Amino acid sequence: MQGWFIRYFRTKTLYDYWFLLTRSFRIHRDGKRLLAEIDHDAMKHVQDRYASKTRAENPWLRFLKPEENLSREAFRAHRYGMCERGGRNLRHLDLGTGPGYFCFVCSSYGHETIGVDIEVPLLARVAEVLGVDRRIWTIDRECTPPPFSGKFDVITAFQIGFDGTIGKQPDPWRAEDWERFLTFLLSNHLADGGRVVITGVRSCLSSSKFFDPKVVDLLRSRGARVGQGKIEISEWR
Repeated sequence: MQGWFIRYFRTKTLYDYWFLLTRSFRIHRDGKRLLAEIDHDAMKHVQDRYASKTRAENPWLRFLKPEENLSREAFRAHRYGMCERGGRNLRHLDLGTGPGYFCFVCSSYGHETIGVDIEVPLLARVAEVLGVDRRIWTIDRECTPPPFSGKFDVITAFQIGFDGTIGKQPDPWRAEDWERFLTFLLSNHLADGGRVVITGVRSCLSSSKFFDPKVVDLLRSRGARVGQGKIEISEWR
């Protein structure tokens, strides 16, 4: 778990700095507990399977280090209120879940959680080791039918890549794309009183070449809180 504190000082908001400082002991403690719960023999088998690759050959290799990934996800669980044991058990959906570390953390607190992402063998293998429910769904602006049903109390998506701003030929989502996707997602899959957190939205980062004030204006007009590349929704009017 070494280096967990310094890594999180990349956080963008003053509130996150304060939150990390006041919760650092609990985050570190929970990260160590979660790390001990992993089947390390099974993880070692996956690590050995991809040991001959480099980051250039396989950018997903960073997910083979649970000690680094769990410290980050423990912080997120605390930051977004998913870490209270003995509290209300929530139904949780994680978009772009990668190998499912955040789902693993949330499950450890008693929540029912589903993660979705694209098909990547390394990520699927890590998810198997973690024992998380990881399903295949390519999120697009046309709202392809998802591989899950029902409604969720919490929907998360961290450092997203589905908004068309990543790849050799970027095609960023416009305001109407965001409205179509969020209306579909919230109308069909967000429970009453539920909330959504999406981070890494380049359309909402004024320092990004993909910044689009029309996207920001639309989201705010529909009731979302927007700032620092993050969308938070507790109502969608």
